[in-house]
Amino acid sequence: RYRSRMENGDATASLGIFMNYDHQGDGILIDEIIEGGPLDKAKFDIKKGMIIEKIDGETVTPDNDVAKYLNRKADQFTLLEIRDPKTQKVEVITMKPISLRTENRLLYKRWVNTNRLEVEKASDGKIGYVHIPGMSDGPYRNVYDKMLGKYADKKAMVIDTRFNGGGDLV
Repeated sequence: RYRSRMENGDATASLGIFMNYDHQGDGILIDEIIEGGPLDKAKFDIKKGMIIEKIDGETVTPDNDVAKYLNRKADQFTLLEIRDPKTQKVEVITMKPISLRTENRLLYKRWVNTNRLEVEKASDGKIGYVHIPGMSDGPYRNVYDKMLGKYADKKAMVIDTRFNGGGDLV
């Protein structure tokens, strides 16, 4: 494998949201706030449909890639100006964007939860769902813990191995 390292390369941070790419005009229209992300805090009253108009005092314009405003901001205090189009109320908050690696972990949890809810709904709660991300000791024990604990009353289990990273479980 080859991996190049750029001393001062880009390192885009994330606000932990899904943005609406069809939004016209300035700002970032929030489609969803990722559970556990930096904007998913009780002290923030941020909701779907709000618009992030400024990041660190700079207006977010459609002629610039959003990554420009978030470059090298992971774990750094960042000022957001957010407007609620329904009330026109503008709120200024300080938060810390997360790294893309951290966001990927949150997206994994979201994906597992979405699958779990789908299985529960389709089976009227009779079938449990677990995803085993790898075949090493930790994930294996975690799956057994859920199956014999949280899902002990289920009639069957879906054990999802998609995107399983493999491992050395014998």
